Amino acid sequence: MSAYKGLGHYVLLYVLLAAVLAVFLFPFYWMAISGFRAPDALFTSEPTFWPTESSLEFYMRVMRGTSFWRYTLNSLFVALTSTLLALTVGTFGAYSVTRFDYFGRRFLSRTFLFIYMFPPILLVIPLFFIFKNLGLVNTYAGLILAYTTFSLPVILWLLSAFFRTIPEEIEEAGLVDGAGRMAVFFRIVLPLAAPGLAAASVFAFLSSWNEYLFASILINSNELQTLPLGVAHYVSVESTRWGEAMAAATLLSIPVFLFAVIVQRYLVAGLTAGAVKG
Repeated sequence: MSAYKGLGHYVLLYVLLAAVLAVFLFPFYWMAISGFRAPDALFTSEPTFWPTESSLEFYMRVMRGTSFWRYTLNSLFVALTSTLLALTVGTFGAYSVTRFDYFGRRFLSRTFLFIYMFPPILLVIPLFFIFKNLGLVNTYAGLILAYTTFSLPVILWLLSAFFRTIPEEIEEAGLVDGAGRMAVFFRIVLPLAAPGLAAASVFAFLSSWNEYLFASILINSNELQTLPLGVAHYVSVESTRWGEAMAAATLLSIPVFLFAVIVQRYLVAGLTAGAVKG
Protein backbone atom coordinates (compact mmCIF):
# COMPACT_ATOMS: atom_id res chain seq x y z
CA MET A 1 0.00 0.00 0.00
CA SER A 2 2.86 2.40 0.85
CA ALA A 3 4.43 1.75 -2.57
CA TYR A 4 1.18 2.74 -4.33
CA LYS A 5 0.94 5.80 -2.10
CA GLY A 6 4.49 6.84 -2.99
CA LEU A 7 3.76 6.28 -6.68
CA GLY A 8 0.67 8.43 -6.39
CA HIS A 9 2.73 11.27 -4.93
CA TYR A 10 5.15 11.09 -7.88
CA VAL A 11 2.26 11.08 -10.36
CA LEU A 12 0.70 14.10 -8.67
CA LEU A 13 4.05 15.90 -8.67
CA TYR A 14 4.58 15.28 -12.39
CA VAL A 15 1.03 16.38 -13.16
CA LEU A 16 1.59 19.64 -11.27
CA LEU A 17 4.93 20.19 -13.01
CA ALA A 18 3.31 19.53 -16.39
CA ALA A 19 0.55 22.04 -15.58
CA VAL A 20 3.08 24.70 -14.57
CA LEU A 21 5.12 24.02 -17.71
CA ALA A 22 2.01 24.31 -19.86
CA VAL A 23 1.19 27.70 -18.32
CA PHE A 24 4.67 29.03 -19.09
CA LEU A 25 4.81 27.57 -22.62
CA PHE A 26 1.30 28.57 -23.68
CA PRO A 27 2.18 32.19 -24.62
CA PHE A 28 5.00 30.93 -26.85
CA TYR A 29 2.68 28.33 -28.38
CA TRP A 30 -0.01 30.93 -29.08
CA MET A 31 2.57 33.28 -30.58
CA ALA A 32 3.90 30.56 -32.88
CA ILE A 33 0.53 29.32 -34.15
CA SER A 34 -0.72 32.88 -34.66
CA GLY A 35 1.94 33.23 -37.32
CA PHE A 36 0.62 30.09 -39.03
CA ARG A 37 -2.96 31.32 -39.23
CA ALA A 38 -4.36 32.48 -42.54
CA PRO A 39 -4.62 36.29 -42.79
CA ASP A 40 -8.42 36.15 -42.92
CA ALA A 41 -8.58 33.84 -39.89
CA LEU A 42 -6.24 35.72 -37.58
CA PHE A 43 -9.06 37.50 -35.75
CA THR A 44 -12.15 35.39 -35.16
CA SER A 45 -14.99 35.57 -32.69
CA GLU A 46 -14.16 32.05 -31.48
CA PRO A 47 -10.38 31.56 -31.27
CA THR A 48 -9.17 27.97 -31.68
CA PHE A 49 -6.13 26.33 -30.14
CA TRP A 50 -5.10 25.09 -33.57
CA PRO A 51 -5.51 27.10 -36.80
CA THR A 52 -8.33 25.69 -38.90
CA GLU A 53 -6.90 27.56 -41.89
CA SER A 54 -3.11 27.32 -41.78
CA SER A 55 -0.83 29.41 -43.93
CA LEU A 56 2.82 30.45 -44.15
CA GLU A 57 1.86 33.87 -45.47
CA PHE A 58 2.94 35.81 -42.37
CA TYR A 59 6.28 34.02 -42.12
CA MET A 60 6.92 34.53 -45.84
CA ARG A 61 6.12 38.21 -45.55
CA VAL A 62 8.66 38.54 -42.76
CA MET A 63 11.42 36.50 -44.40
CA ARG A 64 10.98 37.96 -47.87
CA GLY A 65 12.06 41.34 -46.62
CA THR A 66 15.81 41.92 -46.84
CA SER A 67 15.68 43.96 -43.62
CA PHE A 68 14.76 40.90 -41.57
CA TRP A 69 17.96 39.05 -42.51
CA ARG A 70 20.05 42.17 -41.96
CA TYR A 71 18.53 42.59 -38.49
CA THR A 72 19.20 38.92 -37.77
CA LEU A 73 22.86 39.16 -38.76
CA ASN A 74 23.24 42.33 -36.69
CA SER A 75 21.73 40.61 -33.65
CA LEU A 76 23.90 37.53 -34.07
CA PHE A 77 27.06 39.60 -34.37
CA VAL A 78 26.26 41.82 -31.39
CA ALA A 79 25.00 38.99 -29.16
CA LEU A 80 27.85 36.58 -29.91
CA THR A 81 30.54 39.26 -29.60
CA SER A 82 29.18 40.65 -26.33
CA THR A 83 28.79 37.10 -24.97
CA LEU A 84 32.37 36.23 -25.86
CA LEU A 85 33.68 39.49 -24.38
CA ALA A 86 31.65 39.15 -21.16
CA LEU A 87 32.71 35.50 -20.76
CA THR A 88 36.37 36.33 -21.28
CA VAL A 89 36.43 39.21 -18.82
CA GLY A 90 34.10 37.42 -16.38
CA THR A 91 36.12 34.20 -16.41
CA PHE A 92 39.44 35.86 -15.62
CA GLY A 93 37.80 38.21 -13.11
CA ALA A 94 35.97 35.45 -11.26
CA TYR A 95 39.08 33.26 -11.18
CA SER A 96 41.17 36.08 -9.75
CA VAL A 97 38.60 36.75 -7.03
CA THR A 98 38.51 33.11 -5.93
CA ARG A 99 42.22 32.25 -6.23
CA PHE A 100 44.29 35.38 -5.54
CA ASP A 101 44.50 37.64 -2.52
CA TYR A 102 44.72 41.35 -3.31
CA PHE A 103 43.35 44.63 -2.03
CA GLY A 104 39.61 45.04 -2.68
CA ARG A 105 38.99 41.38 -3.52
CA ARG A 106 36.29 40.90 -0.89
CA PHE A 107 34.64 44.18 -1.79
CA LEU A 108 34.46 43.19 -5.46
CA SER A 109 33.07 39.72 -4.72
CA ARG A 110 30.30 41.21 -2.58
CA THR A 111 29.25 43.95 -5.00
CA PHE A 112 28.78 41.90 -8.17
CA LEU A 113 25.04 41.46 -7.79
CA PHE A 114 24.61 44.82 -6.05
CA ILE A 115 25.62 46.52 -9.31
CA TYR A 116 23.11 44.38 -11.20
CA MET A 117 20.29 45.59 -8.93
CA PHE A 118 20.19 48.99 -10.64
CA PRO A 119 17.46 49.11 -13.32
CA PRO A 120 19.04 49.50 -16.79
CA ILE A 121 16.73 52.43 -17.57
CA LEU A 122 18.61 54.51 -14.95
CA LEU A 123 21.77 54.16 -17.04
CA VAL A 124 20.26 55.19 -20.36
CA ILE A 125 21.06 58.92 -20.18
CA PRO A 126 24.55 58.60 -18.59
CA LEU A 127 25.63 55.90 -21.03
CA PHE A 128 24.23 57.80 -23.99
CA PHE A 129 26.25 60.93 -23.20
CA ILE A 130 29.39 58.91 -22.42
CA PHE A 131 29.12 56.99 -25.68
CA LYS A 132 28.30 60.17 -27.58
CA ASN A 133 31.47 61.85 -26.32
CA LEU A 134 33.46 58.74 -27.23
CA GLY A 135 31.89 58.51 -30.68
CA LEU A 136 30.26 55.14 -29.93
CA VAL A 137 26.62 56.09 -30.59
CA ASN A 138 25.17 54.29 -33.60
CA THR A 139 28.02 51.77 -33.68
CA TYR A 140 28.33 48.06 -33.05
CA ALA A 141 31.08 48.74 -30.49
CA GLY A 142 28.86 50.92 -28.32
CA LEU A 143 26.03 48.39 -28.25
CA ILE A 144 28.43 45.51 -27.52
CA LEU A 145 30.05 47.41 -24.65
CA ALA A 146 26.64 48.26 -23.19
CA TYR A 147 25.47 44.65 -23.30
CA THR A 148 28.75 43.43 -21.82
CA THR A 149 28.36 45.87 -18.94
CA PHE A 150 24.90 44.52 -18.08
CA SER A 151 25.73 40.81 -18.20
CA LEU A 152 29.19 40.97 -16.61
CA PRO A 153 28.09 41.30 -12.93
CA VAL A 154 25.95 38.15 -13.06
CA ILE A 155 28.64 36.25 -14.94
CA LEU A 156 31.22 37.24 -12.33
CA TRP A 157 28.93 36.12 -9.52
CA LEU A 158 27.99 32.84 -11.19
CA LEU A 159 31.52 31.86 -12.19
CA SER A 160 32.95 32.88 -8.82
CA ALA A 161 30.51 30.52 -7.14
CA PHE A 162 31.45 27.77 -9.57
CA PHE A 163 35.22 28.21 -9.26
CA ARG A 164 34.85 27.82 -5.49
CA THR A 165 33.52 24.28 -6.08
CA ILE A 166 36.75 23.27 -7.86
CA PRO A 167 39.32 22.00 -5.29
CA GLU A 168 42.51 24.04 -5.26
CA GLU A 169 44.45 20.81 -4.68
CA ILE A 170 43.88 19.88 -8.33
CA GLU A 171 45.57 23.07 -9.46
CA GLU A 172 48.38 22.66 -6.94
CA ALA A 173 49.05 19.17 -8.29
CA GLY A 174 49.38 20.60 -11.79
CA LEU A 175 51.76 23.29 -10.57
CA VAL A 176 53.87 20.68 -8.76
CA ASP A 177 54.08 18.67 -11.99
CA GLY A 178 55.67 21.67 -13.70
CA ALA A 179 52.72 23.30 -15.44
CA GLY A 180 52.47 27.07 -15.31
CA ARG A 181 49.54 28.98 -13.85
CA MET A 182 48.04 29.71 -17.28
CA ALA A 183 48.50 26.11 -18.40
CA VAL A 184 46.70 24.90 -15.28
CA PHE A 185 43.95 27.44 -15.87
CA PHE A 186 43.31 26.49 -19.50
CA ARG A 187 43.93 22.74 -19.30
CA ILE A 188 42.45 21.90 -15.89
CA VAL A 189 40.24 24.67 -14.51
CA LEU A 190 38.31 25.66 -17.65
CA PRO A 191 37.30 22.06 -18.59
CA LEU A 192 36.05 21.52 -15.03
CA ALA A 193 34.20 24.85 -15.17
CA ALA A 194 32.41 24.00 -18.42
CA PRO A 195 28.93 23.80 -16.78
CA GLY A 196 29.34 27.25 -15.25
CA LEU A 197 30.62 28.69 -18.53
CA ALA A 198 27.63 27.21 -20.35
CA ALA A 199 25.15 28.74 -17.91
CA ALA A 200 26.91 32.11 -18.10
CA SER A 201 26.98 32.03 -21.90
CA VAL A 202 23.25 31.32 -22.12
CA PHE A 203 22.48 34.22 -19.80
CA ALA A 204 24.76 36.63 -21.67
CA PHE A 205 23.47 35.60 -25.09
CA LEU A 206 19.84 35.72 -24.03
CA SER A 207 20.12 39.17 -22.43
CA SER A 208 21.88 40.57 -25.51
CA TRP A 209 19.68 38.89 -28.09
CA ASN A 210 16.39 40.08 -26.58
CA GLU A 211 17.48 43.57 -25.47
CA TYR A 212 15.43 46.43 -26.89
CA LEU A 213 15.81 49.54 -24.71
CA PHE A 214 19.46 50.36 -25.25
CA ALA A 215 19.38 49.27 -28.88
CA SER A 216 16.58 51.77 -29.52
CA ILE A 217 18.57 54.54 -27.80
CA LEU A 218 22.09 53.85 -29.10
CA ILE A 219 21.22 52.77 -32.65
CA ASN A 220 19.43 55.08 -35.07
CA SER A 221 20.65 53.71 -38.39
CA ASN A 222 18.42 51.15 -40.09
CA GLU A 223 21.46 49.20 -41.30
CA LEU A 224 22.68 48.62 -37.73
CA GLN A 225 19.38 47.84 -36.02
CA THR A 226 18.95 44.52 -34.24
CA LEU A 227 16.10 42.05 -34.53
CA PRO A 228 14.05 43.30 -31.53
CA LEU A 229 13.97 46.72 -33.18
CA GLY A 230 12.93 45.09 -36.44
CA VAL A 231 10.03 43.28 -34.73
CA ALA A 232 8.90 46.59 -33.23
CA HIS A 233 8.47 48.00 -36.75
CA TYR A 234 5.30 45.95 -37.10
CA VAL A 235 3.71 47.94 -34.26
CA SER A 236 2.86 51.57 -34.97
CA VAL A 237 0.46 54.25 -33.82
CA GLU A 238 -1.75 53.81 -36.87
CA SER A 239 -1.97 50.01 -36.89
CA THR A 240 -0.42 46.79 -35.63
CA ARG A 241 0.42 44.00 -38.04
CA TRP A 242 -0.18 41.20 -35.58
CA GLY A 243 0.44 38.33 -37.95
CA GLU A 244 3.86 39.56 -39.02
CA ALA A 245 4.70 40.55 -35.43
CA MET A 246 3.89 37.06 -34.13
CA ALA A 247 5.83 35.38 -36.93
CA ALA A 248 8.86 37.63 -36.42
CA ALA A 249 8.77 37.14 -32.64
CA THR A 250 8.70 33.36 -33.14
CA LEU A 251 11.71 33.53 -35.45
CA LEU A 252 13.42 35.76 -32.88
CA SER A 253 13.02 33.02 -30.25
CA ILE A 254 14.46 30.17 -32.34
CA PRO A 255 18.20 31.01 -32.01
CA VAL A 256 17.90 31.27 -28.23
CA PHE A 257 16.18 27.88 -28.10
CA LEU A 258 18.85 26.28 -30.31
CA PHE A 259 21.65 27.85 -28.29
CA ALA A 260 20.16 26.50 -25.06
CA VAL A 261 19.73 23.02 -26.56
CA ILE A 262 23.38 22.94 -27.61
CA VAL A 263 24.65 23.68 -24.09
CA GLN A 264 21.87 21.98 -22.12
CA ARG A 265 24.27 19.23 -21.09
CA TYR A 266 26.11 21.72 -18.89
CA LEU A 267 23.39 24.27 -18.22
CA VAL A 268 21.63 22.64 -15.25
CA ALA A 269 24.88 21.78 -13.50
CA GLY A 270 26.16 25.32 -13.89
CA LEU A 271 23.00 26.96 -12.61
CA THR A 272 22.80 24.53 -9.67
CA ALA A 273 26.38 25.19 -8.65
CA GLY A 274 25.83 28.93 -8.77
CA ALA A 275 22.65 28.68 -6.71
CA VAL A 276 24.00 26.35 -4.04
CA LYS A 277 27.56 27.57 -3.60
CA GLY A 278 27.11 31.30 -4.19
